[in-house]
Amino acid sequence: KEKGNNVVISIDANLQYIFEKVLEQYGAKLLPNFINAVLIDANNGDILAMATYPPTTVPRFITTPYEPGSVIKPITLSIAIEHRKVAPGTWFRIYGGRLKIGSHYTITDDETFESLTATDIIVHSSNVGIAQIAWELSGEEFYRGLTAFGFSKRSGIDLSRELPGKIKSAHLLENRLHRANQAYGYGMQATFIQLLKAYSAYNNNGITVTPMIVDYLESGDGHKYHLGNYEKYHRAISAETADTMKKILEKVVFEGTGTAARYPGLEIGGKTGTAHIAEHGHYVKKYNSSFFGF
Repeated sequence: KEKGNNVVISIDANLQYIFEKVLEQYGAKLLPNFINAVLIDANNGDILAMATYPPTTVPRFITTPYEPGSVIKPITLSIAIEHRKVAPGTWFRIYGGRLKIGSHYTITDDETFESLTATDIIVHSSNVGIAQIAWELSGEEFYRGLTAFGFSKRSGIDLSRELPGKIKSAHLLENRLHRANQAYGYGMQATFIQLLKAYSAYNNNGITVTPMIVDYLESGDGHKYHLGNYEKYHRAISAETADTMKKILEKVVFEGTGTAARYPGLEIGGKTGTAHIAEHGHYVKKYNSSFFGF
């Protein structure tokens, strides 16, 4: 019987212990159906800690696509900035947080503003504003931008059973209502790990990196073998756009919807998301709440 190679993973034992304790604490406090948390190094994709509450052998962060909601808004703005359709300081009318499309659909916001810059549309998470930003893009531009961030395809993580999620076709996105809907994270499905990969671009000069749990294999004689992953890095946006978005996401935490993530002495940026859950074809008063950032 021949001895196999050792599998050396990138998980940091101390961080993993902290993750599990924090999730246990907030699980008991909030009583959610489940919580996912993953920490990666945005430079190389190493997964440093990962946990689910309640503990389970089912890797929900790769097997459970869902409508992500407002965490998609920075992605939408990134694509528009990349195509030079808007700038961070471009102003948009917000119409008091209510914008009617056609005769049967109205986009609404939680806050009431008459106008906002593109930056503050993200800071205050305006559906009305991000819909208009998406309308600056063609359906093809929006579709290609989302796929460049890795949506609608598997992330490539070195775990089995990963699902790809889905986005609307370029043809369907030519419709203003569909484009608006997807601009704030509805009418699409993404997995937790896809979103994590997409957000890595903001802290890695516009390049997404595939999260990986295996660091290397080690043979009995001490030789190390790194797993080949030739699609591990992919440019989603330019370094300039990534730097612009990084500053906007920092403002979200400093004065916007993400202020609960502030911590003295740390530079923190990110985006919150709260998306209705659909059951039997109708949205109900249940939510997926998210925060992705750095």
